[in-house]
Amino acid sequence: MDIALDQLCELIEKRARSLLCELKPPRRLLLAIVGPPGVGKSTLSKHLLSRNAGAPLYAQLAPMDGFHLPNRSLAQLGLLEKKGVPETFDVGRYLALLEALRSGECMSAPAYSRISHEPVPNAYSFNEHNRTIIAEGNYLLLNDPEWTKIADLVDFSIMLDEADDVLVSRLCERYARSGRSEADALARARGFDMNNAALVRSRSRSANVNVATDQCPVRSPVIR
Repeated sequence: MDIALDQLCELIEKRARSLLCELKPPRRLLLAIVGPPGVGKSTLSKHLLSRNAGAPLYAQLAPMDGFHLPNRSLAQLGLLEKKGVPETFDVGRYLALLEALRSGECMSAPAYSRISHEPVPNAYSFNEHNRTIIAEGNYLLLNDPEWTKIADLVDFSIMLDEADDVLVSRLCERYARSGRSEADALARARGFDMNNAALVRSRSRSANVNVATDQCPVRSPVIR
């Protein structure tokens, strides 16, 4: 198991446990993991979940990507080729879910399939034992009118970042697995995805913890 990643999880868990002590059930803790495309948000989220599905955090995932608009809707709106920018998400539905989960409701949350490239309903279920919501996505701290209500809900946030060349390399690998040509993958990663990365960096609120992985991936974080 990766020691540095575990150390980052331990830092998050320590702060989360402290915050949970201040919350009276059924109120849950909303933990947000934020950063540019390809930075390792899902890796960190899933590792936190694997450590904390039971004690001490009794966590469950509610990722932003489950709230992509369906491809048919994006095509009708002329946004299919821009999939991944803020306006291609159903922000209102995601906000409503997080508000309900944070207040203690027992319900389910969707995921996103990198095979079908569509939302998958009811992928994650919250029950009365879950005390922590792990929300992850690019725009959870975005200081824009449609997103700022989500940022207002967040109890504790972690911002991950990485050098652009590393992000581009990872994204190209992801696109290759989904069948894109090398040239198409590189063009999209360098253009579209790095534009989204710049948006996240320039228009997000400050996080409680910033993890700059300038030298290498999340596996060797520098806590700043």
